Amino acid sequence: AHQGRGIMRGLMTATLARMARSHHRALLETNTARTAAVKVYLDAGFTPWPDELATPAIAQGWQMVQATLHHPALEID
Repeated sequence: AHQGRGIMRGLMTATLARMARSHHRALLETNTARTAAVKVYLDAGFTPWPDELATPAIAQGWQMVQATLHHPALEID
């Protein structure tokens, strides 16, 4: 009902601004099947954890996301 209305983007921006007052980094876990949410996270500056990309199944999941989103943050070798 709320998907595609930009609500998450605003919440993410406000949350990260608040967190930045007292934290230098943030870690976010998600599922690559949640493509719309993953796009918001990538747009906010989150990227896949490099160590996890060494796991073939995880790398394959991100490659599938990239095939859908064509997001510049996912230029994964």
